[in-house]
Amino acid sequence: MRFSQQEKFEIIRMVEDSELGVVRTLRELGINKSTFYKWYGNYLRKGFDGLAPKKRNSYWNPIPPRMREKVVGLGIGQSRVVATGAGLPYHGQTQVLHLREQCLSDT
Repeated sequence: MRFSQQEKFEIIRMVEDSELGVVRTLRELGINKSTFYKWYGNYLRKGFDGLAPKKRNSYWNPIPPRMREKVVGLGIGQSRVVATGAGLPYHGQTQVLHLREQCLSDT
């Protein structure tokens, strides 16, 4: 569940004012301790503005341009079946390519 900036602020105030202690209060509220301390750290550093939701990227798992060029290069002369869904290592992670039409149309 995502909390608004105001809700995060109210939870911080509630925990600060509680006589039950941080862990028990968070348990009662159903808030993970690490999540709370992340909010609290942001609040201490940036104030109320630190509780604002982060802007999210509108895309998932972007492929850096240099890696994309390599992928397109690998696809030249390969069948569509082989080129689709190929997993390539990048910084220790595997990025599964679901860019069948994009990769092949650029070749």
